Amino acid sequence: MSEQDKYAAMFQKLTGQTGTTEIQEETDIIDTSNVTERGLPTTKSKCSKCDNDTAYWYLQQIRGADESETRFFVCTKCEYRWRENDN
Repeated sequence: MSEQDKYAAMFQKLTGQTGTTEIQEETDIIDTSNVTERGLPTTKSKCSKCDNDTAYWYLQQIRGADESETRFFVCTKCEYRWRENDN
């Protein structure tokens, strides 16, 4: 399985979505400097369910193209998911 296929499978598992949207391009550049073996970058963010302070994160465009992307977080300990919008 190629690296791209691994990332696509992880994205599908976390979001329930496959492929790209009409406004998303195949050539998006992703910073992988802090990517873990799970395939997603991590950040310091406190989980409201288990108080763990590290989460995987990814960005997804779920609103109009003229609005900013939504940040999604997944707790590295309990896998609780939450999102953060720029408002």
